[in-house]
Amino acid sequence: MNELPHNLDAERATLGSVLLNRDSLVAVANWLTPDMFFSHKHADIYSAMLHLFAERTPPDLRTVSDELRRRGQLERVGGIVYISDLTDAAPSSYHIISYAKMVESAAMRRTLIANSTRAAALAYDESMDDDAVRAEVLALITEAAVKHDDQGATPLEEMMNELLDDFGKEHPPATSTKLYDLDAIIYGLTCEGRLITIAGRPGHGKTALALTIGLNLVEQDKHGLMFSMEMTKRELSQRIASMRSGIDGKIIQSRDLTDDQFRKVTEVAGAISPWRLFTRSGGFSLADIRAMTKLHITEYGPLDFVVVDYVGLVRPSGKKGQTRQQEIGEITRGLKALGMETGADIFMLAQLNRDIERRDDATPTLSDLREAGDIENDSNIVLFVINPEKLNPETPDKGKGMLWVVKHRGGPCGKTELAFNAPLTRFDNLSKWYSAEGY
Repeated sequence: MNELPHNLDAERATLGSVLLNRDSLVAVANWLTPDMFFSHKHADIYSAMLHLFAERTPPDLRTVSDELRRRGQLERVGGIVYISDLTDAAPSSYHIISYAKMVESAAMRRTLIANSTRAAALAYDESMDDDAVRAEVLALITEAAVKHDDQGATPLEEMMNELLDDFGKEHPPATSTKLYDLDAIIYGLTCEGRLITIAGRPGHGKTALALTIGLNLVEQDKHGLMFSMEMTKRELSQRIASMRSGIDGKIIQSRDLTDDQFRKVTEVAGAISPWRLFTRSGGFSLADIRAMTKLHITEYGPLDFVVVDYVGLVRPSGKKGQTRQQEIGEITRGLKALGMETGADIFMLAQLNRDIERRDDATPTLSDLREAGDIENDSNIVLFVINPEKLNPETPDKGKGMLWVVKHRGGPCGKTELAFNAPLTRFDNLSKWYSAEGY
């Protein structure tokens, strides 16, 4: 039987680095934990060091030995002689982060092995329904596989210094959606983990708006991931080709292109292929979205945004006895948490109910959201998209898309107009017109 992954040399070097330079513990204390050590005696020694660190006592040979003696663990770890010898294992304390990362890596592999065993046991448990089993298994695997990047609590001084640094930067920290009137309200893409709800009636352009924004962002070297539960990958690729080539989507779907049209699509495909937009199509639960997003980050690096199209099709967790509103609440809270954890803005698409179609002015309100309470509460921004032609074929606003920002935590609400090209399912800037509360 293979021995569990471990690196005792790295463990000794990590501990030795602290003994050589007590200040080196600051670099690892907020993410390296005692349970990451394979050796129980190394875990005990490191635990004592962390306790001294928390008590503002320098962790050196004498204080660590005294703390272990107080705990009744000194002889178990090998006594003062063993602790003293640890300094020989670290050529320099300056490399403590490298040593600690080796300890963390081995611990991750051990956890992955243990969780895989627990996952196999869950698969044999016939008392659990399929979605519950899948959710538990995905949680177990990602718990071990996803890199832990928590850097601990941030002091107010550091936060204020970062804010002042932002003021001095030549460019604003947000990235433009290239829909400039919309940027004026929502401040573009901030990569601050906001939950942004794009809501509308079927066929009014929710997906078109999300794709327009997504393509505009990845064109600026941003990194996005899209979960589509309504469109296949082929349908998405056809729509993207239409949006970017200017060729009617029906022509691309029929594949009846002229030579010039085929040449144009080929040019567009070559130009946009390097852009970092990844898509997944199918049926997904919240656990699927969470696990796949974190595994994607592990493989491809940090994400700037995630699109979920749409929340009404995300499968519930499998918990029995929940109402649909409770299920939606669980999903929105989960997506909000995912944004906070990853720093990616989450674009969550949602449906509006039919009430809007019965009003003369078609002005939407937050109560028009299906399962409105939790979506409204959890979202940082709620944006409604309305296609006037869908409500009234004789409207004077043909070729326009109306956008209402009806909730904006920390910013203005307002409305704006965009050009909407239905054959291309694409939004574009229409004018400089813009209105917002307080303007």
